[in-house]
Amino acid sequence: MLGLIYLAGIMAYLIIIALVVWLISWIAKKNGGTSQLWTMITVVVLLGLVLWDWPLMEIMFRHNCSTQAGFTINKTLEQWKDENPGIADTLHPTDGAPSTKVGNTTTYSLNQRFNWEITQISHWFHIRKQDERIVDKKTGEILAQYIDFNTDIPPLGLGIKRKGAYKIWMMKGACEQVGNNLPKRRFNEFSHLIKYQEEIKL
Repeated sequence: MLGLIYLAGIMAYLIIIALVVWLISWIAKKNGGTSQLWTMITVVVLLGLVLWDWPLMEIMFRHNCSTQAGFTINKTLEQWKDENPGIADTLHPTDGAPSTKVGNTTTYSLNQRFNWEITQISHWFHIRKQDERIVDKKTGEILAQYIDFNTDIPPLGLGIKRKGAYKIWMMKGACEQVGNNLPKRRFNEFSHLIKYQEEIKL
């Protein structure tokens, strides 16, 4: 049903554009102007009222993904164990994945020594940066980091009251939207290794 409402809204807007273009073209001809030029200007202006931020979002999103996104290991579990002998044997997974939220950062406790922190930062043109880290609670050291970008445009039917929610053509879920998102999968595997001190069993 909501899809039909969206479709009806788009059709209504296109009809309005067609009527305005016809009116501008008629006025231009009547006054001896160039109707094609004014028709083009009218279409660009009317479409630009809705679509002006789309190309800007695409440029910034692609730039952010190419320059910042990805998975990075700053220190392996074995390296950490070498620097902290015997401590890994005393760690136990935290049950229930309890979390705390401060500002735009949500923190999940993995075990007595490590946290998984997720920070979301809003950028221009509906873009959001998601920064996920595995952090040593005692030292604050970041063992691994995963950075990704998405947009705050919800899927059709969700968050309809959110500003700009109708711009479904700008919806992006991640930098790697095709396939299984290898950087995210590698981060999840590392997180599991840190929490349980063992590799994921496939």
